[in-house]
Amino acid sequence: MKTMKKFLTVLLTAVTVFSLAACGSKKTEETAAETKAAEKTAAESGEATEAARRAEAALEACIRKGTGWIGKNETDFQAELVYQLTTRGVPGGGGIVAVGANAAVPHHHTGSSIIEDGKCLLIDFGGTYENYQSDMTRTYHFGEPGARFREVYEIVLESNLAGRFSLHKGRQKEKNMLQYRKERGARWWIPYI
Repeated sequence: MKTMKKFLTVLLTAVTVFSLAACGSKKTEETAAETKAAEKTAAESGEATEAARRAEAALEACIRKGTGWIGKNETDFQAELVYQLTTRGVPGGGGIVAVGANAAVPHHHTGSSIIEDGKCLLIDFGGTYENYQSDMTRTYHFGEPGARFREVYEIVLESNLAGRFSLHKGRQKEKNMLQYRKERGARWWIPYI
């Protein structure tokens, strides 16, 4: 996490320096921006974590209905998710609910597709809590997933874990990826994360 914070700080500083230089600003403004970008209190980290925890709890409440969703549509699930987010203090939350092939469509517009046994359900959602935005994607499957679904799911999971693995302090990105692949037997290669 500290590596990511350093990266974001460097990125924000670089953008700030570029923007301030373009406007003919002074060195003192650049230093103030660097200092502000580097600060993150424990309270802020806690609020960001709480935003994600509340959103996850809302989704879990929806998913607990299990096969009760079969025969309902994407919009029904989305409405319940918004309700669950709101009851957990995450007003204005929402997101994308996509069934089956719709899950492969970036920025799918939630609609009337029916949740059926044998199909996946992708939920890309979040909301705001104490001015901190949560944003996550979860995939579920009703019934036994097929071989192709499992294969793609594993590839996505491996890349997610590799990204987390590479965030550890002091690790070099390319070395981490090679080490991760060696340790896990990963079947894919992404040169840059």
